[in-house]
Amino acid sequence: MRLRRRAWQEREVVLEPEAWPLMADAGQSPQSQAESDELMQALKRSIDSSLTEHQHEVLVALALNGVPLDVLAERLNTTRGALYKTLHDARRKLRDDLAKRGFTLDSI
Repeated sequence: MRLRRRAWQEREVVLEPEAWPLMADAGQSPQSQAESDELMQALKRSIDSSLTEHQHEVLVALALNGVPLDVLAERLNTTRGALYKTLHDARRKLRDDLAKRGFTLDSI
C-alpha cells in the first residue's frame, strides 16, 4: 500500500474522464463491435443519469482512471470502506438502470 501511495504522491488524481477508454477489439465481428458500442453508450448514459455526483466521481476515478483505492480515500478524506460502499451502490444502480434499458448480464 505504501508503494502505491508513493507512486501517486505527486500525481494529479483525475476525477472526471477526459475520454472514454477505447475498448475496440480487432477480432470482433462488425455485429459484435456494434453491440459493444451500443452497450458502452448505454453505460455512459446510465452513469450520467442515474448516479449521484459522488458515486460518479468515485466510479470514474476507480474504474476508468485506475486510481488506487487507498490514494482516492486519502485524497477525498474518507475511508476505504466508505469508497467500497459507494462503488457497490453505484454498480447496483448501473445494473438496474441498464436492465431498464434492456441490457442484461447475459448481453454483457
